[in-house]
Amino acid sequence: MLYDTIQKVGANKGIFISTSSFQQGAMDYAKTHGITLLQIVDGFVMIYKIHYHQKVG
Repeated sequence: MLYDTIQKVGANKGIFISTSSFQQGAMDYAKTHGITLLQIVDGFVMIYKIHYHQKVG
């Protein structure tokens, strides 16, 4: 759903914030679609650093 919204508004990236951890499938999907995953744990933000190749032109 987030990726559809990213495309619909013409954005290049998206951010998904959760208080739970992310499953590997979600991390793979985020990597493929340029979505940053943030997890909040006890008031601290954990950023899942996901490297992906962005198409140019």
